Amino acid sequence: MRTTIQAWAVMMVVLAAGPLAQDGTPAELAAKISGTWKLNVELSPASAAPGRRGGGMRGGGPSFAIAAPVQRGGGGGRGGGRESGGDGFDVPPEELAAQHVLQAFQQVPTVVTIEASPASVHFQDPSGQGTFAIDGKNIEMNVDGAKIKVKTKWEKASLRQEFASSRRKIIRSWGLDPAGHLVLTMRVESMMMAPGESHAVFDRQP
Repeated sequence: MRTTIQAWAVMMVVLAAGPLAQDGTPAELAAKISGTWKLNVELSPASAAPGRRGGGMRGGGPSFAIAAPVQRGGGGGRGGGRESGGDGFDVPPEELAAQHVLQAFQQVPTVVTIEASPASVHFQDPSGQGTFAIDGKNIEMNVDGAKIKVKTKWEKASLRQEFASSRRKIIRSWGLDPAGHLVLTMRVESMMMAPGESHAVFDRQP
């Protein structure tokens, strides 16, 4: 219990300090977040809970690129009619498929490698990999047979990504705190649920 309280206390200091103290150019921010990062379990107790990474994509996770999204195998038959989605309400099959894809982007990776430039960013973690254009434009992507909208942009001292279906949106912001940790802020918005926000802290690896 003492360790958990101390971890939350440190986490509150990290969040209170906020991301980078001053805004930087996209080139400077890209250089700062690039590298391999490992989840700091003590500073991210909520994100490190057992089973947190469940519900990922079948067939090895999503894989896609800026201009030519690639569908991965293992989609399986989804059947017709309407099914219950993650919000607990009946949703059409196409929305159910999109929410399944969004689940993969909602997972907090244990290790993530980021290769960023002012114009694009590439993520690779155990659940999959993908490259995104950093242009602030909504792009419709076909991932594992499901269509979602993706937008990536530099926002002050962080990289902001939005992944959305017709009923749910995952917002991920990546930035550095003054101590040099990579901080992932995740916000989930849904038509049927109150929005929720979580934070995960990562240490740079050699």
